[in-house]
Amino acid sequence: MLNILRDLNQSDAQILLSSTAELFLPNPGIIEPREIDPALTAKQQQLLGQIKKKLKIESDKITDEKKSAVLELLSKEITDQVLSREKGQAAKARLGERGLLRPNLYQVEFDQMFESTSAKQGIRKSYVIDVLRSPDDIQHLTPPNDHEDQKQLFSLFYKSLAHQSPDDPYGILVLAIRNGYTQKVLSAWRIYNSDVDLSNAEKPLDVLKSFTEAFGFPFSVGDSEKSTFKLYEKIKVPAGQSRTQLISIESPKNVKAEGHFAFKFNNSEEAEIAYAFAIDDLKYEDSLLEHGVRLG
Repeated sequence: MLNILRDLNQSDAQILLSSTAELFLPNPGIIEPREIDPALTAKQQQLLGQIKKKLKIESDKITDEKKSAVLELLSKEITDQVLSREKGQAAKARLGERGLLRPNLYQVEFDQMFESTSAKQGIRKSYVIDVLRSPDDIQHLTPPNDHEDQKQLFSLFYKSLAHQSPDDPYGILVLAIRNGYTQKVLSAWRIYNSDVDLSNAEKPLDVLKSFTEAFGFPFSVGDSEKSTFKLYEKIKVPAGQSRTQLISIESPKNVKAEGHFAFKFNNSEEAEIAYAFAIDDLKYEDSLLEHGVRLG
C-alpha cells in the first residue's frame, strides 16, 4: 500500500485513487472530469509523487509511455482497497463498469456475433483472451452525461503481434460490451499495417476508426451526415421514420456486412447512438486471404 493511503479512511482513499486514475484513462473528450474535495487535491499531488518514486519516474511530466504503468499501479491499489473491504463480486462489478479493474480480473464471454463472424475470420477465442488479459492498450468508453442511457458501456483492446509476423505485421483489435466485471466480446479483427493506415492511431478507438475507413460502408442515421463511424451522438429522427428505416447504408446489392449499431429511441423525434459502423465482410475476407489467413 502507498504510504499516503494509510492515513485516509476507506471513502477518501477510494475517491483519491479513482479520481487520480481517471486522469490517465483514455477519454475522447466527452466525459466531464470528476470533481473531488479541494482538501484531497494536495493529496493527489502527493500520491502522484509517491507513484513516480515507486516506478522510478524522474521527470516532472509523466509520458504516454509511462502512463500505462501508472494506471496499472493505481488499478491494483483500487482493487486491493475495495476487494479487501467489500464483498468481492459487488466490488468487482462497480470497478469493472468504471473501467478501473485490472484486465486479468474481467470475466470473458463471447457473443453470438463473434461466433458467426470473427470466429470464421481466423480469430480464435484463445487469441482474444490473450489480448484481453495482456493488451498493449485498452480504451474503456462511457456515454457523455447528457445521454439518457448510461449503460451503453464498451471497451476496446488492442495488441500488436508484429513480432510473430515481422514481414507482414498486424495486431488484433477486440470490441466488447462492459457489464460489471464481465467483458462480452462482440467482434475481433486482424488489423494489418499494410491495409489500415495506423500512422496517426494513438489509441484503440483510433485503430477502429481507421479500420472502418478501410473496410467500412458509408452510412447515415436519420438526418445525420454519411460517415463510416459514429460514437455517442444524438440524432434527430425524421417524422414517421421507423427503427428499421433509421439507418441507411451506402452499399451495393448482395453484400455481406457486419453491422454494429447500438442505439435507442428517447422519443419519436430523437435517438441516441452509442456506436455505429458496418464492415464490408467480403472485402475484409478477401484481404485476409491475401495475407494467408484460413477462413471458416
